[in-house]
Amino acid sequence: MGLNGSAGALGNNSGDSLSAVSCNWPPDQIFDVTVENTPTSYADLIGYPILLFICTFGNLLSIVALSTDVAKSTTNVYLICLAVSDLCVIWLALEAYIPEADVKVRESDAYFQNVANFSGFQKWWEETAIQFSDWTLIVFSLERLIAIARPFEYRHRLTVRRAIYIELGVLFLASICALENLVVGYYFLAHDDGVSTKTRILTPGLLEWDRIQNQAEVGITLAKWVILTILNVCLIIVISRHNKIRDSILVQTEMAGVSQSTPNKSSAVHPARRHSTYVLMCCSGLYFVTQFPNVIYKILEVASRPPYCSYNFTYKAKMTARPIVYVILLSNYSVNFLLYCLLWRKFREQLRYLLFRTLEKTGLSTPSTALTTAGTTPEGNTRSAKMSLQSETGVRTDISPLLLATTPNPKLAKMGLDPIASSKV
Repeated sequence: MGLNGSAGALGNNSGDSLSAVSCNWPPDQIFDVTVENTPTSYADLIGYPILLFICTFGNLLSIVALSTDVAKSTTNVYLICLAVSDLCVIWLALEAYIPEADVKVRESDAYFQNVANFSGFQKWWEETAIQFSDWTLIVFSLERLIAIARPFEYRHRLTVRRAIYIELGVLFLASICALENLVVGYYFLAHDDGVSTKTRILTPGLLEWDRIQNQAEVGITLAKWVILTILNVCLIIVISRHNKIRDSILVQTEMAGVSQSTPNKSSAVHPARRHSTYVLMCCSGLYFVTQFPNVIYKILEVASRPPYCSYNFTYKAKMTARPIVYVILLSNYSVNFLLYCLLWRKFREQLRYLLFRTLEKTGLSTPSTALTTAGTTPEGNTRSAKMSLQSETGVRTDISPLLLATTPNPKLAKMGLDPIASSKV
């Protein structure tokens, strides 16, 4: 897969033969890559199915949990977009994995003919999904920074609807940036005579576009690194400043002998917003780690081509490094679900609620068991108690605990059992 079929993620190699001649490198030996002559391909053959399972299972659960959350916010929009784009990246890599895993498929002319017919579209879609995922992470980081630094403007300007419009714009720009894969792929397919190389078939304009695209991929990746670094450093500074102000106010309050049950809202970061921000920062850190080998790989590829010709990146070295680089790169689009579960309590509670609701509907769990087990934290126990009371009084119980914790109930208020509604009477 990552050996010969990962061009969409690692860049294409349409200029390899031309570069070898123009740079006057020693003749490079081209060989058929197998696990015998390239042991690193085991990383690809074993790692991809694992990542495919984690990505599919985790991102589908993420989409269901985030889309069924009644208290939707811009965070839900961005994380759903990340999950969808990550699914596209992983599954579009399957067509290149199949011939690597099954030797018989390599001998099938029909399979490779079908792959060739859809190669341009597949590379364009894969690159679009990669750019969409990466730039969504950047937009989400910028949104979090504005939300924490300017909380009052955030409520009115950064709405769910506006977040959807922003994501549609990001998707459109990502598709335009990856358009070269679509144009070059189908131009080559239309003029392929079965003998000539790609560099002989493409026009000088397309060859120049291909060269610029390869260099731009390196530049864009580095730019995304720099932007994410700046945004996350600013996030850390703003959060630290807010925490210091909050601690200072608490100390002054204690010294004055005045009881203050809640910190100043203008100086403290809301817990829900803080947790989603920590998840975002961990996703950005994962992006840095997994993209680093890919950046080095692309830099060496560009350095081996005209007009630079500063490093001879041989075919053997490429085929040895590519499986490892590709698996590390794909892990960025596979394990975000694990970060959500480890760091985001609200996400865990929503998954738990959906699990018990599913068990209740299938008859594997009674309503009382599903309701009383829905929360394990102190806040979760409060929600479970409210839900049990609602079940006894005949009120709907098929509502997420995230909504029941913040919504007054008129029937329970009349009975004096709903503290939220009673406090508003």
